[in-house]
Amino acid sequence: MIFRLGRRLFDEPVAWVSAAAFAGSDLFWRFSISGQSTLLLIVLMLGLAEVLARLEPRRDKAPRGVKAAGAKCGIGRAPEGLAA
Repeated sequence: MIFRLGRRLFDEPVAWVSAAAFAGSDLFWRFSISGQSTLLLIVLMLGLAEVLARLEPRRDKAPRGVKAAGAKCGIGRAPEGLAA
């Protein structure tokens, strides 16, 4: 997901560097080993960024997609807000 988002927003070298940096980060491996829902939150936020990146070229005719992106953001923020 990070690779696709980096390639869509920037170019392929940026996509490779961002995917490699994410896969090699200590924080990613800690979250993946812990078994908590943090990785689900990361996937939801990356999905939201992907939806918003797809909607940007056609801002004027995408009200349904914006609502879906907002709902996805709300769902993604809910576990974080409940944990506090």
